[in-house]
Amino acid sequence: MEYEQFYRYDKNGDYLESVLVFKNENGEIIQPDSTTKIEPVTVESGITRAMYYPNWNGEKWTEDREKWTADNPPIVQEKTEIEKIREELLLTQEALAALFESNLG
Repeated sequence: MEYEQFYRYDKNGDYLESVLVFKNENGEIIQPDSTTKIEPVTVESGITRAMYYPNWNGEKWTEDREKWTADNPPIVQEKTEIEKIREELLLTQEALAALFESNLG
């Protein structure tokens, strides 16, 4: 069965969903209202990625990365015990090196 993929947006142009439309009995694919064939993706450094809050402006998709970041703040992960010990060891090594330098001078 032949089909085409469309991308639906709401009355404000905000992306809703992807829609597959199959050929009808006449062999036609009829594009649904409030859809486009243009996929809401962007290319960064040669790599295609999904857009943050895609919005259809009638000609192309735009994105609101700042809103997405505000709504999805990064998760701050606590340091593991090994990381904490490694930092303490580094501080101890730096303190010992400073102590030895002061004794040599």
